[in-house]
Amino acid sequence: MGESAADILRNAGKTFQDWLGTAKRNSDTKGIRSEDIKAISSALQRAEKALRKAPREEKDSPELSAEIASYRKILQELQTTLEHVGIRLQIRRAQMTGAKSHLQAVKRWAELTQKLR
Repeated sequence: MGESAADILRNAGKTFQDWLGTAKRNSDTKGIRSEDIKAISSALQRAEKALRKAPREEKDSPELSAEIASYRKILQELQTTLEHVGIRLQIRRAQMTGAKSHLQAVKRWAELTQKLR
């Protein structure tokens, strides 16, 4: 017999909590890795599938009900944190775009200076 839906939710919650801890320790976007986002996505998909395929008697169990309540709380925190990370990434993109524009302007200025000599 494979993992129960409660076990899968518990493991997904641990994956999310580990990443949330890392995200909270890093105020910038440097600590955010694509591998972590893929792991979160995979855990979400496994949990959804486990809940969908769980037998009726498991769905009605107090253990699964408790795990679902815990999972919901973690998902709410995950959603909030991912929204904040998304905003930080947009800010970082704007900063990089500004820096790129500045570098392009400096390059053009240098090229024009060379032509004037």
